Amino acid sequence: MIRVLIVDDMETFRERFREVLSSDPAIEVVGTASSGEEAVAIAFKQRPDVVLMDVIMENDRAGITAAMQICAALSSVKIIMSTVLEDDETVFNAFQIGAVDYLLKNAQPEEILSAIKLAFIDQSTLSPLIAKKLRKEFVNLRGSQESIKLILHIVRVLTQVELDILLLLCDGRSRNEISHIRCIELSTVKTHIGSILKKLEMKTSSDIVKILKNSQSIDLLRQSIRF
Repeated sequence: MIRVLIVDDMETFRERFREVLSSDPAIEVVGTASSGEEAVAIAFKQRPDVVLMDVIMENDRAGITAAMQICAALSSVKIIMSTVLEDDETVFNAFQIGAVDYLLKNAQPEEILSAIKLAFIDQSTLSPLIAKKLRKEFVNLRGSQESIKLILHIVRVLTQVELDILLLLCDGRSRNEISHIRCIELSTVKTHIGSILKKLEMKTSSDIVKILKNSQSIDLLRQSIRF
Protein backbone atom coordinates (compact mmCIF):
# COMPACT_ATOMS: atom_id res chain seq x y z
CA MET A 1 0.00 0.00 0.00
CA ILE A 2 1.35 3.42 -1.00
CA ARG A 3 0.54 6.03 1.64
CA VAL A 4 0.10 9.52 0.17
CA LEU A 5 -0.21 13.01 1.66
CA ILE A 6 -1.94 15.58 -0.55
CA VAL A 7 -0.93 19.23 -0.13
CA ASP A 8 -2.70 22.10 -1.90
CA ASP A 9 -4.16 25.40 -0.74
CA MET A 10 -7.19 24.98 -3.02
CA GLU A 11 -9.87 22.56 -1.88
CA THR A 12 -10.91 21.75 -5.45
CA PHE A 13 -7.46 20.38 -6.25
CA ARG A 14 -7.18 18.52 -2.95
CA GLU A 15 -10.51 16.82 -3.60
CA ARG A 16 -9.66 16.02 -7.22
CA PHE A 17 -6.36 14.41 -6.24
CA ARG A 18 -8.04 12.55 -3.40
CA GLU A 19 -10.73 11.21 -5.74
CA VAL A 20 -8.19 10.05 -8.31
CA LEU A 21 -5.85 8.42 -5.79
CA SER A 22 -8.66 6.79 -3.82
CA SER A 23 -9.80 5.04 -6.99
CA ASP A 24 -6.70 2.83 -6.87
CA PRO A 25 -6.75 0.09 -4.20
CA ALA A 26 -2.95 0.17 -4.02
CA ILE A 27 -2.97 3.78 -2.77
CA GLU A 28 -4.12 5.17 0.57
CA VAL A 29 -4.56 8.91 1.16
CA VAL A 30 -3.33 9.38 4.75
CA GLY A 31 -4.05 13.09 4.95
CA THR A 32 -4.48 16.45 3.25
CA ALA A 33 -2.93 19.84 4.02
CA SER A 34 -3.65 23.35 2.80
CA SER A 35 -0.30 24.99 3.62
CA GLY A 36 3.37 24.19 3.71
CA GLU A 37 3.51 24.44 7.48
CA GLU A 38 0.58 22.05 7.88
CA ALA A 39 2.16 19.68 5.35
CA VAL A 40 5.36 19.41 7.39
CA ALA A 41 3.43 18.73 10.60
CA ILE A 42 1.28 16.01 9.03
CA ALA A 43 4.25 14.45 7.22
CA PHE A 44 6.20 14.19 10.46
CA LYS A 45 3.21 12.55 12.15
CA GLN A 46 1.96 10.25 9.37
CA ARG A 47 5.29 9.54 7.62
CA PRO A 48 3.71 8.99 4.19
CA ASP A 49 5.51 7.23 1.37
CA VAL A 50 4.76 10.02 -1.12
CA VAL A 51 3.82 13.69 -0.72
CA LEU A 52 2.02 15.42 -3.58
CA MET A 53 3.09 19.00 -2.84
CA ASP A 54 1.69 22.23 -4.28
CA VAL A 55 4.39 24.78 -5.13
CA ILE A 56 2.62 28.07 -4.35
CA MET A 57 0.47 28.27 -1.21
CA GLU A 58 0.82 30.77 1.63
CA ASN A 59 3.72 32.24 -0.34
CA ASP A 60 5.48 31.60 -3.65
CA ARG A 61 7.98 29.15 -2.14
CA ALA A 62 5.83 27.51 0.52
CA GLY A 63 5.83 24.14 -1.23
CA ILE A 64 9.56 24.24 -1.96
CA THR A 65 10.35 25.16 1.65
CA ALA A 66 8.07 22.46 3.05
CA ALA A 67 9.55 19.87 0.67
CA MET A 68 13.08 20.81 1.80
CA GLN A 69 12.13 20.34 5.45
CA ILE A 70 10.46 17.00 4.79
CA CYS A 71 13.34 15.71 2.64
CA ALA A 72 15.88 16.74 5.28
CA ALA A 73 14.08 15.01 8.15
CA LEU A 74 12.42 12.08 6.38
CA SER A 75 14.77 10.80 3.70
CA SER A 76 12.50 7.90 2.74
CA VAL A 77 9.59 10.19 1.79
CA LYS A 78 9.28 10.87 -1.94
CA ILE A 79 8.12 14.35 -2.99
CA ILE A 80 6.19 15.14 -6.15
CA MET A 81 5.73 18.86 -6.75
CA SER A 82 2.43 19.88 -8.36
CA THR A 83 2.12 23.04 -10.40
CA VAL A 84 -0.33 24.80 -12.70
CA LEU A 85 2.24 25.79 -15.30
CA GLU A 86 5.21 23.80 -16.59
CA ASP A 87 8.22 26.12 -16.47
CA ASP A 88 11.92 25.34 -16.23
CA GLU A 89 12.46 27.38 -13.06
CA THR A 90 9.80 25.48 -11.12
CA VAL A 91 11.05 22.14 -12.35
CA PHE A 92 14.68 23.07 -11.59
CA ASN A 93 13.78 24.13 -8.04
CA ALA A 94 11.80 20.94 -7.48
CA PHE A 95 14.64 18.64 -8.47
CA GLN A 96 17.24 20.77 -6.72
CA ILE A 97 15.61 20.29 -3.32
CA GLY A 98 15.24 16.54 -3.80
CA ALA A 99 11.82 16.03 -5.36
CA VAL A 100 11.56 12.89 -7.46
CA ASP A 101 9.10 14.36 -9.96
CA TYR A 102 6.71 17.16 -10.78
CA LEU A 103 3.11 16.96 -11.95
CA LEU A 104 0.82 19.41 -13.72
CA LYS A 105 -2.44 19.93 -11.84
CA ASN A 106 -4.49 19.28 -14.98
CA ALA A 107 -2.79 15.92 -15.55
CA GLN A 108 -5.00 13.01 -16.50
CA PRO A 109 -5.90 10.50 -13.77
CA GLU A 110 -3.67 7.82 -15.28
CA GLU A 111 -0.72 10.27 -15.26
CA ILE A 112 -1.32 11.10 -11.60
CA LEU A 113 -1.50 7.45 -10.59
CA SER A 114 1.59 6.61 -12.64
CA ALA A 115 3.56 9.46 -11.06
CA ILE A 116 2.67 8.28 -7.54
CA LYS A 117 3.60 4.67 -8.25
CA LEU A 118 6.88 5.59 -9.95
CA ALA A 119 7.81 7.97 -7.13
CA PHE A 120 7.21 5.18 -4.63
CA ILE A 121 9.95 3.11 -6.31
CA ASP A 122 12.19 6.20 -6.67
CA GLN A 123 11.56 6.74 -10.35
CA SER A 124 10.04 9.56 -12.37
CA THR A 125 7.71 10.19 -15.29
CA LEU A 126 10.48 12.43 -16.61
CA SER A 127 12.51 9.38 -17.62
CA PRO A 128 13.17 6.45 -15.28
CA LEU A 129 16.62 5.90 -16.77
CA ILE A 130 18.02 9.37 -16.09
CA ALA A 131 15.90 11.22 -13.53
CA LYS A 132 17.81 9.92 -10.51
CA LYS A 133 21.12 10.91 -12.06
CA LEU A 134 19.80 14.38 -12.83
CA ARG A 135 18.56 14.82 -9.27
CA LYS A 136 22.07 14.04 -8.01
CA GLU A 137 23.52 16.62 -10.38
CA PHE A 138 21.06 19.25 -9.17
CA VAL A 139 21.86 18.57 -5.53
CA ASN A 140 25.60 18.62 -6.09
CA LEU A 141 25.41 21.60 -8.46
CA ARG A 142 28.18 20.16 -10.59
CA GLY A 143 27.33 22.57 -13.39
CA SER A 144 25.96 26.07 -13.71
CA GLN A 145 22.25 26.49 -13.11
CA GLU A 146 21.68 27.46 -16.74
CA SER A 147 23.55 24.38 -17.99
CA ILE A 148 21.50 22.10 -15.77
CA LYS A 149 18.26 23.74 -16.89
CA LEU A 150 19.33 23.24 -20.52
CA ILE A 151 20.02 19.55 -19.94
CA LEU A 152 16.73 19.17 -18.08
CA HIS A 153 14.85 20.61 -21.04
CA ILE A 154 16.67 18.38 -23.52
CA VAL A 155 16.06 15.13 -21.64
CA ARG A 156 12.42 16.04 -21.06
CA VAL A 157 11.61 16.48 -24.75
CA LEU A 158 13.90 14.02 -26.58
CA THR A 159 13.54 10.26 -26.79
CA GLN A 160 16.43 7.97 -25.81
CA VAL A 161 17.30 7.38 -29.48
CA GLU A 162 17.27 11.12 -30.18
CA LEU A 163 19.51 11.74 -27.17
CA ASP A 164 21.99 9.13 -28.44
CA ILE A 165 22.02 10.72 -31.90
CA LEU A 166 22.46 14.19 -30.40
CA LEU A 167 25.55 12.99 -28.54
CA LEU A 168 26.97 11.49 -31.73
CA LEU A 169 26.46 14.86 -33.41
CA CYS A 170 28.29 16.48 -30.49
CA ASP A 171 31.13 14.02 -31.11
CA GLY A 172 31.40 15.39 -34.64
CA ARG A 173 29.88 12.36 -36.35
CA SER A 174 28.32 12.85 -39.78
CA ARG A 175 24.86 11.60 -40.69
CA ASN A 176 26.41 8.74 -42.67
CA GLU A 177 28.59 7.75 -39.71
CA ILE A 178 25.60 7.84 -37.37
CA SER A 179 23.69 5.64 -39.80
CA HIS A 180 26.53 3.09 -39.68
CA ILE A 181 27.01 3.28 -35.89
CA ARG A 182 23.29 2.96 -35.14
CA CYS A 183 22.69 0.38 -37.92
CA ILE A 184 19.78 2.39 -39.31
CA GLU A 185 18.97 3.89 -42.69
CA LEU A 186 20.34 7.35 -43.50
CA SER A 187 16.77 8.54 -44.05
CA THR A 188 15.92 7.43 -40.50
CA VAL A 189 18.86 9.41 -39.12
CA LYS A 190 17.63 12.50 -40.96
CA THR A 191 14.13 11.98 -39.60
CA HIS A 192 15.47 11.76 -36.02
CA ILE A 193 17.59 14.88 -36.47
CA GLY A 194 14.58 16.71 -37.89
CA SER A 195 12.61 15.72 -34.79
CA ILE A 196 15.42 16.91 -32.51
CA LEU A 197 15.55 20.30 -34.22
CA LYS A 198 11.79 20.71 -34.04
CA LYS A 199 11.58 19.81 -30.35
CA LEU A 200 14.49 22.07 -29.42
CA GLU A 201 13.33 24.83 -31.77
CA MET A 202 16.65 24.98 -33.61
CA LYS A 203 17.30 25.55 -37.30
CA THR A 204 20.37 23.35 -37.70
CA SER A 205 22.05 20.56 -35.72
CA SER A 206 25.20 22.67 -35.50
CA ASP A 207 23.22 25.28 -33.54
CA ILE A 208 22.36 22.93 -30.68
CA VAL A 209 25.87 21.39 -30.71
CA LYS A 210 27.38 24.88 -30.46
CA ILE A 211 25.10 25.80 -27.53
CA LEU A 212 25.95 22.60 -25.68
CA LYS A 213 29.69 23.13 -26.20
CA ASN A 214 29.57 26.80 -25.21
CA SER A 215 27.65 26.01 -22.01
CA GLN A 216 29.97 23.06 -21.27
CA SER A 217 26.89 20.84 -20.97
CA ILE A 218 27.93 17.89 -23.12
CA ASP A 219 29.62 15.95 -20.30
CA LEU A 220 26.59 16.45 -18.02
CA LEU A 221 24.28 15.28 -20.80
CA ARG A 222 26.49 12.25 -21.44
CA GLN A 223 26.61 11.35 -17.74
CA SER A 224 22.84 11.67 -17.42
CA ILE A 225 22.15 9.39 -20.37
CA ARG A 226 24.65 6.77 -19.20
CA PHE A 227 22.94 6.35 -15.81
